[in-house]
Amino acid sequence: MKDQIEVPNSPPSHWTNAALGEVATVVNGGTPKSKVAEYWDGDVEWLTPKDMGQMDGREISVTPRTISAAGLAKSSARLVPPQSVILSTRAPIGHLAINSVPMAFNQGCRGIVPGKRLDHVFLYYFLAASRQKLNDLGSGTTFKELSATNLRAVELPLPPLEEQERIVAVLDQAFAALDRARAHAEANLADAQELGTRAVEDELASEELGTLKPLGDYIDLLTGFAFKSRGYTEDLSDIRLIRGDNIVQGAFRWDGLKRWPISDRDTYSKYELSRDDVLVAMDRTWVSAGIKFAIVDDDALPSLLVQRVARLRAKSSILPRYIGYWIGSRFSKPMCSGYRRVSVCRM
Repeated sequence: MKDQIEVPNSPPSHWTNAALGEVATVVNGGTPKSKVAEYWDGDVEWLTPKDMGQMDGREISVTPRTISAAGLAKSSARLVPPQSVILSTRAPIGHLAINSVPMAFNQGCRGIVPGKRLDHVFLYYFLAASRQKLNDLGSGTTFKELSATNLRAVELPLPPLEEQERIVAVLDQAFAALDRARAHAEANLADAQELGTRAVEDELASEELGTLKPLGDYIDLLTGFAFKSRGYTEDLSDIRLIRGDNIVQGAFRWDGLKRWPISDRDTYSKYELSRDDVLVAMDRTWVSAGIKFAIVDDDALPSLLVQRVARLRAKSSILPRYIGYWIGSRFSKPMCSGYRRVSVCRM
């Protein structure tokens, strides 16, 4: 999901207001019976909140799973036309997608089909700016759900259609600039990481390594907890979950950030991160393409550690950044059979 968008408190006087249900049609989702094979793997694209959380960009034309025409007919799933906006309305509330082909979705989503007075991308941006409000409108005990009734009642500012299109063009341009800036910053971070790693390699290559000791002698190691997606929230006051996707070379990225209720903070205190913790993404690229690591700073706190991320907490005899540079260097790769067995030279 893109960054939060600020909208004016008082829209211009020539704009009107309308309930969403007055200018768009809200369509509920559904799931065919999972045990009926003929309902699945057909020609109908079928979206879920989980799929939406893994999207890069706002448009989607191909979904991980598909259903058949029979599955569509024999379930409560419905097709929405292209250029609709699909909103996840539970687990969590607030993921968004614009479908570029006819598409169905499960009961965790609702499709919004704009009428003639509403531009579909303008609607997308409005809903993106209103994620906290949408979450507040949800209800439920196990997890919040935004009902179709409450969604239809959401009021939105309604400029003339031509003005909506101009606003969309301005926002598209602004976000394209942000994306370029982000990519540039990440490239610079990757370059800095590479320079640091090379400096460590050059220094060590010029000396005898001496006695090597297991990395476990220098750190306290912890792997993260398997937080269930049904417990994720969209409340910005809740605590961050740091996953492998949030780690790039030497830094964090917050696209697709997940959160957990801050009321559970004490329950998961074992997994709460501290400043200078070194985090390592434990994916399949860690040996072949170099280990992705980041060092926790104040901007990344408070946060909880998620499964398939390792937390390396340095002991007093070693610097946190040295750990990161070392495990990303060529000296560690021949020994990367496990994090506790990666060797480092004696300090």
